[in-house]
Amino acid sequence: MMNPLPPIEDKNQLDFPVTLGVFGMLAAFCTRQDQSVEQAHGLLVAAANRGRNFISLDKEQKPTGFVIWAKVPISRIEEIQAHGYKSESERLALLEASTDDGEPTILYMLSPFGQHLDVIRAWQATMEFENNTCWALADKGHACIRKLT
Repeated sequence: MMNPLPPIEDKNQLDFPVTLGVFGMLAAFCTRQDQSVEQAHGLLVAAANRGRNFISLDKEQKPTGFVIWAKVPISRIEEIQAHGYKSESERLALLEASTDDGEPTILYMLSPFGQHLDVIRAWQATMEFENNTCWALADKGHACIRKLT
C-alpha cells in the first residue's frame, strides 16, 4: 500500500497533539485494533510522558510506524515467557514500571504499510539498541513475548 500520510517537516516539532494525530492516522490504516480507544490513549499518554514513543519515518519524512516501548526487567520478561500476560492493562503497567534498567521491549506497534521490520530497525537504530537484546510483546491473542534480536 502506498503511504498517503503527509510528511513531518520538523521532527523537533513533535509535541503531544502531533504525536496523537500521527498515532490516530496510522491506527486508521490498520486492519485490526488490539486495544480499545481508551486503552490506546492511556498507553500513548503514559509513553509520551516518559519519552517512550517512537515514530518511524520514510525517506520522504512520512510516518510509517509507531512504537511504544519500555525497558522491562529480565525477570518480568521470563515471567511473561512462562505464563503470558492476561490483559491489555499489563502493557500500561509495564510502561509505568519502565526504568533505565532492563531490556528494550516493544509494548505496542503500528505498522499499517507492511514495513514492520523497517519500523523495528529504525527504532533500534534511533534509540541505539542495535547491540541490545530487544523484545516485543505479542498480540493479546498470543499473550506472550518474543525476542527480536
